[in-house]
Amino acid sequence: MQLPLPSNIDTYKVLENISPKKDVDGLNPISIGKLYHNQKDHLISATALAVLECLKYVAKYQDDNQYSVDEITQEADELLAEFLNEKNILLINHSILVGKPLTALLLQYKCTVTIAHKFTKPDRLGKLINDSDIIISATGQSGLINKDMVHDGQVLIDVGINKSAQKIGGDVDAKGMENLDIWLTPVPDGVGPVTVAMLLNNTVKAHIKGVV
Repeated sequence: MQLPLPSNIDTYKVLENISPKKDVDGLNPISIGKLYHNQKDHLISATALAVLECLKYVAKYQDDNQYSVDEITQEADELLAEFLNEKNILLINHSILVGKPLTALLLQYKCTVTIAHKFTKPDRLGKLINDSDIIISATGQSGLINKDMVHDGQVLIDVGINKSAQKIGGDVDAKGMENLDIWLTPVPDGVGPVTVAMLLNNTVKAHIKGVV
């Protein structure tokens, strides 16, 4: 089911009627509930999984070491857990698509998760961004994060997208970050394609279980 739905349709009722076994978007209430209970027998939001994949990439290559494909596959989860250990992570989104499932996933690691959203005051948001090791933003607000808010060594996962007559961009003012020593996912061609891959992966998982 492609969200958002028109305002006259009850989104919860629609998602509730999707079988959890076929819920490749991971948005059925049972799927979300199992995620918060750290269960493993359910499908998880593709966007949330895509963000974790991006963080795995940073975890693999932060030390400039080169890994073979087999080493990457075998060590990715272990490297991610080590990388996220005691990190301060800021999530700028509280939706059912990104913020809520991603919060549940990140809380399974030994990191501190802070959630901000459109109601967070700008000056407070700026301080939260500056104080965080990892910032994951999905607001669709162009230029929400600029170079004056960040510093070297931070990881910025830009899940936001907005379109103008000139270009497609994200929440981060990427051009202003060019001289900073940070990790930054591009928009477009960053988290988006990885999300598609995770959605296909969920579909394969459901098929293997014999339900799709």
